[in-house]
Amino acid sequence: MATQTIQYNIDLNTGNSLKTLGDVEKELAKINDELKQVEVGSDRFDELSKKAQVLNKDFEKINNSIEGITG
Repeated sequence: MATQTIQYNIDLNTGNSLKTLGDVEKELAKINDELKQVEVGSDRFDELSKKAQVLNKDFEKINNSIEGITG
């Protein structure tokens, strides 16, 4: 019986996904700096606030994962 080798090349588009705890921290810092410069209640403020909330959740998930490994 003959064997056949198949090779696949897969390109993954990770978009703007963050990879590390450091990446999340840096992005949060950037957002917080920008939040200080925009008017409270403006569309930009709301947009940045939502991004910060998502990143905070990601940060918590990462921390919980680390806690499970180290704790």
